[in-house]
Amino acid sequence: MHEEIRLTLRNDVRELARVHSLASRVLERGSIAADAVYATQLALEEILSNVIRHGYEETGSHEISVHLRVGDGAVDLEVEDEALPVKIGLLETRLEAKKSRLSEIQKQLLQRIQAAEAAALTAKKYAEDEIAALKQSLEEGVNKRGERWFNIGMAIIGVAASLLTTYLTVKFGLSGGGSSASHGP
Repeated sequence: MHEEIRLTLRNDVRELARVHSLASRVLERGSIAADAVYATQLALEEILSNVIRHGYEETGSHEISVHLRVGDGAVDLEVEDEALPVKIGLLETRLEAKKSRLSEIQKQLLQRIQAAEAAALTAKKYAEDEIAALKQSLEEGVNKRGERWFNIGMAIIGVAASLLTTYLTVKFGLSGGGSSASHGP
């Protein structure tokens, strides 16, 4: 079954509801698949919305013609207007400028991430070196101060190493290679 409508509307966004309603009836009577109905309605609304909002430099009423044909599972949509033509070159220039800016932002973010990762690795290495030095000092001090102080020191180092590893893992996604300390002789 073939269905069609021809209508003329004004360049007024309030007309979109009327067009949507009429087009829905024609599409339903034409036995069009639900996804095609949705795509057609979306395309029609986008086209008309752009013409109405951006197509005319001067104010005042302008006519827009819509011709919708449905048949044999196919949809044919034609919109005619007297709106200004889309300046593709200007759109392409704006798009390229936005792409360039996006690329610059991506580079800056990557540099910041790399700097943060390097700082985190440096901090991790420094902390590991400090923990190793403390551990060595404590091991050397066992003979002088006794095993009790050694065990207390090793427990403190273990907690510090665990906290540092957890912080670096959560903050920077670093894992593995951390110091581990155990207490006991």
